[in-house]
Amino acid sequence: MKFIKNILVFIVFVTIIQLSTIYLSSNGMMWIVLFIIGFFFLNRALRNSLSFKNYFTSPYNITTAKNCIKKEIDIPKELLFEKLKEVINDSNFKLVQTDEERLEILATTSINPYSWGENIYLSFESIEENTILTIYSTTLFQRISWGKNKINFNNLLKQIDDSLTV
Repeated sequence: MKFIKNILVFIVFVTIIQLSTIYLSSNGMMWIVLFIIGFFFLNRALRNSLSFKNYFTSPYNITTAKNCIKKEIDIPKELLFEKLKEVINDSNFKLVQTDEERLEILATTSINPYSWGENIYLSFESIEENTILTIYSTTLFQRISWGKNKINFNNLLKQIDDSLTV
């Protein structure tokens, strides 16, 4: 399904570019290019706020590749929240924002050869004495993550396990 969606997005972009070169003057093409560049920089600016989590994780946002994983951990959510802030500070991720009331964390990665950077959203939900940790990893302004979202999951889960092991 993802492969088909990616092909459709590619076809739409190619069609837009082809139509714009046929029907628009060079000034028209300039506006399309400026729009795409502006949209890219808008995404870069919005990425550092938890307020835009729903935008980046929405299934309707076709400009991001996103993956979600849930893991049950036998630690109260408040304690796990504090522990994960420490884990992220000691990792390759950058701790950008935390919400103490809603117990949410936003971490990012820097630009790398595979992506323009990724956002990692962590949220916590209590079930009895355990916590369900939900991790979203979203790429920034690209439809294919080239495995970076899964690498982020693996790295973060390994660091969590290592930090909880005595």
